Amino acid sequence: MANTLQERFGSKVSVVNLGKGGTKAPWGMSQVEKVKAEKPDLVILAFGMNHKEPADKFGAAMRALVDALKSGSPDADIVLVASMCGNPGLFPSERFEAYRDVQRKMEGPGVALADVTSVWLELMKKKRFSDLSGNNANHPNDFGYRVYAQVILQLFGK
Repeated sequence: MANTLQERFGSKVSVVNLGKGGTKAPWGMSQVEKVKAEKPDLVILAFGMNHKEPADKFGAAMRALVDALKSGSPDADIVLVASMCGNPGLFPSERFEAYRDVQRKMEGPGVALADVTSVWLELMKKKRFSDLSGNNANHPNDFGYRVYAQVILQLFGK
């Protein structure tokens, strides 16, 4: 993604990954000061896969995180990533759709949604989940990561 953005916009793109596998949106609050210190132009938030609570609770955690980031880095654009769906035999897709829907309500000036959830659901109509997953449960394989990248990059035009 960084290389593609550099090519599209002719500017140097630096990536700082503060993510930690297995975490939930409230954990992101512990990273806000680190994000602010970077003075970012863009922040990508990808939470949702590890949540099991109702969508309104997930949404409240995401809203708090977006608000904290916007107050600390008001010029930074934020991309919310609605995650892939987990294996339908293990995780109900409705949960991921509900999380996507609460994130969609957060869209506005400086906040956009990369809807991987909808793309994933369409792909699952044609492909087995194991064709998209690295662990056949809840992690994408290399093809799945390309899907994430393409959905996010679509937000920046061609």
